[in-house]
Amino acid sequence: MAARGGELLTESYVNLIPTMQGGTHVNGLRQGLLDAMREFCEYRNILPRGVKLSAEDIWIAALMCSL
Repeated sequence: MAARGGELLTESYVNLIPTMQGGTHVNGLRQGLLDAMREFCEYRNILPRGVKLSAEDIWIAALMCSL
C-alpha cells in the first residue's frame, strides 16, 4: 500500500502474478481486519456510542503502520 497524491494505491499478487484490480484476497483481508478490530473494540468497550469503524478507517491505519 502507498499513498500518492491523496490516492491510496494497493499492490497485490496471487501466485506471483500482479492483480491490478485487487481481488477477493484483498477484499478478504480488508474485511478480516475490520471484523477483528470491531470485535476487539467491542470486547474492550473502547469506542464511544454511535461511532462505527469502516474498512477505510482500518485500511488507512494499516498504511500508517506499514510506513
